[in-house]
Amino acid sequence: MATNDPSQKHGWVWSPSGLVLLAFLAIAAFFLITKHWVHTTPVLPWVVFLGLGLAYTVISEHVNVHVVSRWAYSRWMPTVGGIGLVPLQQWLVVPTLSVRLARRPV
Repeated sequence: MATNDPSQKHGWVWSPSGLVLLAFLAIAAFFLITKHWVHTTPVLPWVVFLGLGLAYTVISEHVNVHVVSRWAYSRWMPTVGGIGLVPLQQWLVVPTLSVRLARRPV
């Protein structure tokens, strides 16, 4: 939906969630500069990778559920601090499995 509101001109990129996403993508691009970062990096980049993703998940869920009401949780959704447990687990499990599978010898 188009709007003439000047505060909405820049869209999602300049929103807090958009800026976090751009920062995450910049760090991910940095890791991808070296072809084999999964095999050669120490624990710190992995912690940064997980931490940024988790931070984005928390911010995105909070904004979309509690601020702009884009979606809502079912009454059966367990929450942690008002954030759905499933999105938090999804961010922790999927990247962890992905990196573990990438580290396996071919």
